[in-house]
Amino acid sequence: MGICYLHYKEKRVASVRKTKQIINKMKTLECNIFDKKENVRSRLVLGVEKDDSPEISVIMPVYNHPDFFEKSLLSVINQVGDVNYEVIIVDNGHPSFQKKNEAIVRNNFKENIRYYVNEENIGGVGSENRGILLSKGKYITYCHDDDLLCEDALQTLLDFNHRLQTEGTAIFGNFDIIDENDEIHSRENEFDSFLLKNKEYYTVTINDFLFKNYTNGCGALYLRDNLIAIGGYSENFIPCPDYAMNAYYTIKYGSYAIKAKTLKYRMSQQSDTSKAYKYLVDGNRKIINQLLELKGFWGCVYRPFVDVHLKVTNYHLYTKWSDKKMSQPLFFFYRAINRVRLFVSLLSKSLRSSK
Repeated sequence: MGICYLHYKEKRVASVRKTKQIINKMKTLECNIFDKKENVRSRLVLGVEKDDSPEISVIMPVYNHPDFFEKSLLSVINQVGDVNYEVIIVDNGHPSFQKKNEAIVRNNFKENIRYYVNEENIGGVGSENRGILLSKGKYITYCHDDDLLCEDALQTLLDFNHRLQTEGTAIFGNFDIIDENDEIHSRENEFDSFLLKNKEYYTVTINDFLFKNYTNGCGALYLRDNLIAIGGYSENFIPCPDYAMNAYYTIKYGSYAIKAKTLKYRMSQQSDTSKAYKYLVDGNRKIINQLLELKGFWGCVYRPFVDVHLKVTNYHLYTKWSDKKMSQPLFFFYRAINRVRLFVSLLSKSLRSSK
């Protein structure tokens, strides 16, 4: 009995030591950007500073999507369920759209809203981080000014948070992709796989981040103190700062992916993805290369599959947003390899799922 206990203790100590080593190596993904923008003031235009601490703060970075912003705002303020939450809107002050954004907030104003306008444009990453500092909730989620939260998103996230008995672990909600007319363009179908169809959630690991980012922050749940501790989103990883932050947050605090839908993610000609598609794969590769280095020998094993996955991703992006094409035989070859990789990945997730 004593030998078994000592063996367990040695394995536990080794596991903790390995986790600390990974976290120390991940410092390159950590960048405290809060201090960089502290000289730019965010002026409170609508709403009142209160002393109470809501359970959730919904942060809405706003800039140049007035055609979608009102729908996004309504999806946030019309949440169903018994959730005490605040809405923090941080407007980067677009010269042509700021007044329109302000009018939308005035027309739909509620007491739990605070609308700020930055005196200078501090960028999307700056607004996301500024929202963290301005918020007072224990937990944080986001809704961009062209996306939509599902009507029960906040209640769903809190219910899973309580159910999983997690204090600081992130929860990544599932989502549908919609077009400019709010029609569902495609569904995030990972849980539709027969290996996961009866699962409600699974634990996310560093291996999962080698092949996908789970969220842009919208429809996810983070502990505010943890976001501050890791320094928020880093400009070093634009156009994929959310990818880097989610990976680092997961390694340091853990995360779950849930089957329940919490977000409708918009992809249209006006969306940021359509403008940045040329740089997304390179941005992803920069982050993934750092994750592969953390895995040592196994990183070398994973690398060929990651390269194939990135080629397939690149093909899909260019097919959708440009005239550039990959030769069909080559694409089908890459896709076949990627399907094998996907099956193994889903099998692994199924085996480690709690349900």
